[in-house]
Amino acid sequence: MASGNMSDSGYKRSGKIILHCIEGDIKFETDEIILIETGNHRCIIHLSDKEYHIYESLANMEIILRVYGFLRIHQSYLVNMLYVRSINSYILTFDNGDQLPVSKARYKEIKGEYLKYSGKKGTVS
Repeated sequence: MASGNMSDSGYKRSGKIILHCIEGDIKFETDEIILIETGNHRCIIHLSDKEYHIYESLANMEIILRVYGFLRIHQSYLVNMLYVRSINSYILTFDNGDQLPVSKARYKEIKGEYLKYSGKKGTVS
């Protein structure tokens, strides 16, 4: 169902997955997915130029995509760390400047996972 090669951080940088979306069965390159958010009893898969909808829990999407560098930053958001510029002061900033809130309860864990993924040195505070 999925393929890809592992990076030094233990994550696969990309792979192919097939998801049963409302729009039909869609084959995704994982590195094209920017984020997944939940709302109205479904998930919205955001690519740079399109959105797809799937009746799947965000928790299940997290299990499927974790190995590809996706990180649950909030009860409503699962992000592809490939597109993350920084995580500071409970705010995640994407490369394009868009921002999302980061869970205060899991902030240190989330920031630590991002630093591990990105290979950046630093302390988590």
